[in-house]
Amino acid sequence: MQTDTEKSFSEILTVDKNEITFKDGEKVSFDECAENFKNVHSLNHSKCVAERDIAAHPPYFLFYTSKRLKLVFDRRGIFSKTKNKKAFIDLQIKIQETGFTTYDLS
Repeated sequence: MQTDTEKSFSEILTVDKNEITFKDGEKVSFDECAENFKNVHSLNHSKCVAERDIAAHPPYFLFYTSKRLKLVFDRRGIFSKTKNKKAFIDLQIKIQETGFTTYDLS
């Protein structure tokens, strides 16, 4: 895998059953991430698309794209910790609803 790229969760445009689309047009394919996760961890089958850590500062998902995209929950200001945590959990639920999973590092 190549070096990581990083995006803020505020750059997400949509999340559907196949992918995350960002405002700049970049996409994260869940099928691609699951395939990469399977290969990196020498598994026969996997529906895991990312590692996640809600306890990190800032919380993040690390998607197994070809360049390992780190999606950070980095909103700042009053109530930012609460808003970041809620957005993190909302994304985790959306991913689970698609039938894919994420690996918890926290």
